[in-house]
Amino acid sequence: MAQISPFKAVRPARDKVGLVGSRSYLTYSQNELEARLNYNPYTFLHVIKPELHEGQRKTLSRDARFDLVKEGYTYFKEMGFLRQEEKESFYIYRQTKGMAIFTGLVAGVAVDDYTQGHVKIHEQTITSREKLFVEYLQRTGFNAEPVLLAYEDRDSLNLAIDRITLERPEYEFTTTDMVLHEMWVVNEPEQVALITNEMAAVNAVYIADGHHRSASSALLAKHKDGKRGPWDQFMSLLLPQSQLKIYDFNRLVNSLNGMSKSEFLSRISESFEVEKTGRIHQPAHRGNFSMYLDGAWYSLEVKPEFVVDSVVGRLDSSVLTDQVLRPLLDISDLKTDERISFLDGTKGLHALSDAVDSGMFEVAFALYPVEFDQLKEVADTGNIMPPKTTWIEPKLRSGVLIYELDN
Repeated sequence: MAQISPFKAVRPARDKVGLVGSRSYLTYSQNELEARLNYNPYTFLHVIKPELHEGQRKTLSRDARFDLVKEGYTYFKEMGFLRQEEKESFYIYRQTKGMAIFTGLVAGVAVDDYTQGHVKIHEQTITSREKLFVEYLQRTGFNAEPVLLAYEDRDSLNLAIDRITLERPEYEFTTTDMVLHEMWVVNEPEQVALITNEMAAVNAVYIADGHHRSASSALLAKHKDGKRGPWDQFMSLLLPQSQLKIYDFNRLVNSLNGMSKSEFLSRISESFEVEKTGRIHQPAHRGNFSMYLDGAWYSLEVKPEFVVDSVVGRLDSSVLTDQVLRPLLDISDLKTDERISFLDGTKGLHALSDAVDSGMFEVAFALYPVEFDQLKEVADTGNIMPPKTTWIEPKLRSGVLIYELDN
């Protein structure tokens, strides 16, 4: 079962939410960060990037930086930019990006569900990052980014959420990336009870994005030695699996490991059926890859005998690593090898050919997107996907809903 609870979110005033909410600071260039900090006094970036001030980067210790984050957060509350909900509530959040519409439920999810395996993982976490985020939560006392969880569709729950969204939303704003954001506050007892009971019937939820955030929340609760409090839950956006969008996560490599282009094509033909397409090629199915090399697009169809028959081995990301990256290009560690870079599928295949044509890379590979059933199979069997296998949307904004841990 999925144990969820309403909570009193800290959130922006209705008239300021479009100015407060920000993308992950990692997605901004240095110039973009400085522009937003200089010209938008409300952006949540002032809270989460305190080392940037008036265009100058400060050198701060980790503790000093976390203390400034807490100070900035307190200032935003004192100024009225952020206010705490009066009633414990669920939040229906909808994001419209082009033709894609994502509608989910923001709630507190029990840490016990994570530790007992009801919240299922498909990605390995790094212990040092877990500990770093625990320190962040302890010193700042809040979490401003929900974990993205997916669950099998329940028609009755979808219907209940759809009825709520017939009312006027509390938030309705469009961001400069042309995405419409809407949010409804749900605190009527009957609606809260209905949603809680519906989610309790869900056997398992799957982490789509936020493995380190959920692992760190569990570690924080463990540090409390059995004391009960808001740290027993972590803020999550729960989305029906039919609305989750999984994009391809593609590879760019900056050398051919000493091989000529003709030699590389010859070697790759040992495990793939290689066809020069004469035009841009989109992978058509599992086991079919696109390759861009020397100004030309190729279709690569893996020969069946070269696919490892295991849950992880059948993933296209594993096939490419096992048959190309490791044996031909000597790339074994995708996390640390500086010869390989990654580009998510939202950028389009033209971005791959542009990167190679620029001279920065020698070859690009596009993969067929992972399907949700594959993600579930990996998680259900206790396996872990290779790094950079999925790019999942929606991507959430920081500072729109904040979960406090100090109370």
